[in-house]
Amino acid sequence: LSSALSSLATAYNSAESALTAQTGQNAGPLEGQSIIFTLRSMLSSLAHYDSGPANIPTLTSLGLEVDQTGNMSFSPTTFTSLGANDISQFLGNTASGGFLKTANDDMNSVTDSTTGSLETSVNSIQGELTSEQNQLTDDTARVTTLQNSLMTQLSEADAAIATLQSQTTYFTDLFQAEYGNNTSGSSGGG
Repeated sequence: LSSALSSLATAYNSAESALTAQTGQNAGPLEGQSIIFTLRSMLSSLAHYDSGPANIPTLTSLGLEVDQTGNMSFSPTTFTSLGANDISQFLGNTASGGFLKTANDDMNSVTDSTTGSLETSVNSIQGELTSEQNQLTDDTARVTTLQNSLMTQLSEADAAIATLQSQTTYFTDLFQAEYGNNTSGSSGGG
């Protein structure tokens, strides 16, 4: 049991560290997601579990303590000084009560494959990703349509410029044929 409680402290610290990596400056991809708050709240609830008036009312009394930085440590000395009946009463079991039932219920509320917080968050994030992908597809189609329209307009403008250049050449040749190279501004009387 002492080894299991030590492992609980290690697992708690790993979970807390993973959640911390998703918050603050340079946060991970889950920054701002409600699941981070939900998981943090659950961990805090477990760390501050109180069984009420008993010989072992809290995890701290059992030898598990969370310091100001959020790290949990296990004190084997505190644990070994406790009586087996008091430990058993505090821990209880997953079916009828005590810390183990509370911890099990909290974990199930997070990990349930249908209604758990993790499943709900995954579905929500997947919905957001699908929506973003649909928006990207729509935007790409709009850009392609605009690009095609601009290319058509550019081709039409090139054709119009070519026609104007041809007309300019025609009129220049016509004027030169009609009036020659006479650019002195004098005209014959007529």
